[in-house]
Formats: sequence, C-alpha cells, structure tokens
Amino acid sequence: MKDYPNTPSEVFTPEILAIEPALERPGFMSRLASRSASATMQTGMLAVTKDRCQAQLAKTSMEPLAILSTMEAQLSASTPQSAARYQAIVDAYAMGAMQSIVRGDSHDR
Repeated sequence: MKDYPNTPSEVFTPEILAIEPALERPGFMSRLASRSASATMQTGMLAVTKDRCQAQLAKTSMEPLAILSTMEAQLSASTPQSAARYQAIVDAYAMGAMQSIVRGDSHDR
C-alpha cells in the first residue's frame, strides 16, 4: 500500500487502476458503471447536505444559548438565590439543543 502525505503542502498522486472492458456485453458494463457512479454521487451529495444542515442547526442553537448564558450570569449576580434555577433553565435548553443536533432535527422552542 502506498504511503500518502500527511501535510497539505505535499502533492497527492492518485494511483491509476487499469479497467478491462467486458467482452460479452459491452453496453451492460457501461450502464452498470454509470449507475454506480450516479449512486455514489447521490450518496456524497446527501452526506454533504446533511453535514451542512447539522452545522446550521448547531449554529442556530449556539446563538440563543450564548444569550441565555449571558442572561444567566447577569441575573445570578443580581439575584444569587435564584442562580441554581437560572442554570437549570439554561442547561435544559442546552441539553435539548444537543439532542436535536444529534438527531438531526430542529429544536422545538
């Protein structure tokens, strides 16, 4: 097996594999390869789309969480007797957001 470079500054040279054409049914292999390439491309596009959606879901969950955390700190400073309740509320929001990101759905607010 070939050693591939670990740093981005090095050039990656792919290995080329020779493919022998099918002699019995040349059209069949062409259609089969085309279907396989199409399925691979669809799978890749679906994976990229899912990754982008999860990143957007994480971003839209983190922004309100930052605001809630700031509010928690401010309210805890002014009313220390309620600090545990503020923390529990923010923690509950954070837990729900994390579970939604793991499941890949929108966090119900």
